[in-house]
This record gives sequence, C-alpha cells and structure tokens, in this order.
Amino acid sequence: MRILIAGARGEVGLSVSEALTNEGHVVTPVSSRSSYQKPPALSLSQASDLIHHGEVDLLVIASSRGDHRGVAVSGTNTCEALTPAVSATGLPSVLLSTLRVLEGHTEATSEDAPALPTSEYAQANARNEEVWLKESGPSGSVLRIANYFCVPQGVNSPQNKLLPWSLMTEAVESGSITVRSGPRTSREFVSASDVGQALLLLATEIPPSRICATLPGHVANMGDLVSDVKEAFSMIGRPDPLASFGIEDVIPTKVSASWLASLGWISTLDRTEIVRGITSQLLHNYSGNTQSNV
Repeated sequence: MRILIAGARGEVGLSVSEALTNEGHVVTPVSSRSSYQKPPALSLSQASDLIHHGEVDLLVIASSRGDHRGVAVSGTNTCEALTPAVSATGLPSVLLSTLRVLEGHTEATSEDAPALPTSEYAQANARNEEVWLKESGPSGSVLRIANYFCVPQGVNSPQNKLLPWSLMTEAVESGSITVRSGPRTSREFVSASDVGQALLLLATEIPPSRICATLPGHVANMGDLVSDVKEAFSMIGRPDPLASFGIEDVIPTKVSASWLASLGWISTLDRTEIVRGITSQLLHNYSGNTQSNV
C-alpha cells in the first residue's frame, strides 16, 4: 500500500511510519518543516499533487497534535492544506487524535462522543478534529489514540514527559519515584504497531460516525508501571529506585468497546515490550549518569 504520513518527523509519525514500513508498505513522509531537514520529506503541496494524481492509497495526518515545541505550522494548518485534495478525490484519510479529547466526560461514554476537552493539549486536538471532519469529506476519519507508547528519540523529547517515561526520568534524576495517585490508577496504552494495524483497517473501512478509537489497549496501573521501571533498572544493574504512592486511586472515564475491535483489531502491546523499551532508553541515553543516588 502507498501511504503518505504528514507529520512524519514527530514521535508518533516517525514510529508509525517505521511500523508500516516493516509491514512492507511504501511510506512517504510529508512535513511542513523546511525541506533541508533530514530525513527528506515531501512538502504539503507536493503531497496534494500526489493525491490528485491518484498515486496514494492512504493519507495519515500525525502532525503537531497539540504539542508546544514552537513549530510554525500547526496540525490544523496541515489539515487545511490537505483537505481540498482529500475531499476532491475521496482518498481514504485518517487524522490521528487522542482519547484525551473526552477527558471532560464524567460518565461512561462512547468512542465517538463529542469532544469535551479541559486541557490545552486536548483542546488543540479537538480543534483539529473539528476542521478535519468538516472539510475532508466522507472519506476522512478520525482515530482517537489511547496513551501512546514509543521509545523517545532522545532526552529532550516531549515523550519523556508522558508515562511511563516520566517515571523513568524521575528515577534517574532523583533515585525515587513519587506517584500522586494510588497504585491502582490505570491507563490504556497502544504501540506504533497497534496504530499501524488500525490505520490499515481504516484504509478500506470507514467507521459509521467517522470517529473511532484504539480500544481496548494494554491496561497498566501505576503500580505496574513503577514495577516496569524498577525491573528495567535491575536489568542494567542500577540500584532499585524508591517509590511512593498517593492514597486515592483515580478511576478514568469509561469508554465503551470500539468499532475497530469488532473488526478484529487488538492491541499486541504487552509488559515485556514496555520493560524492553525502558531498558533500551536507559542504556542509550542515561548510561553515563553517575549520580550516587541512582
């Protein structure tokens, strides 16, 4: 399959591109950033030309979904640049969003429920969804992703602020992990491979409401994630970080089973992959840390 991925230089775009390439698909990166940056990528106008010429089977937009790294062209602008070609050709196209757009719901809800964001990050994604659904036409769909697990590209990666990486970096820097919630507070995670498989289904099937989610993901509570970090430390011979938890367990908003699952999609992420990823990150980016408390 011939796949364009806009936002291919970001953490999500790069890792999903690698997962799809490993499955044998021809993935072409698209970026709004300067063309001299590496790896080479098509511009938005070049991507539009390819779509109009019928040389693409699937378009994925993974561009600037609410991050704050100072990128001049936002994900919304990327949507606006590519939606004319999508709506004109009917190309199967997917905007990657996040389940965090549902964070304001206090009762059980559906995967395609109206966005109700409370954080700035979720609000940015909700705006992207609104533009995309309005302008892309019936062939454009939205994939709301559960917590995304991929190994950060470096110590300055925004991914390091997310779970489980935030626990790892805290342990490296201080020798301990402090969790504000209780140990049974849980999250659902998916991998790049999981998202890639969902995108392949969306290349041929459009969800009834044009919105679907990667559910159910791999469920891990905070106690599990702390244990994963501890195991990774042990595997490379680092002292076991101390850990403390809050008293209250936070119960996340329940989102019903997904349309993708009804088609046979399933998350393959497991604890072994998470521990392996944390271990790899420690070895590649923190092996030179010599603080006495770590």
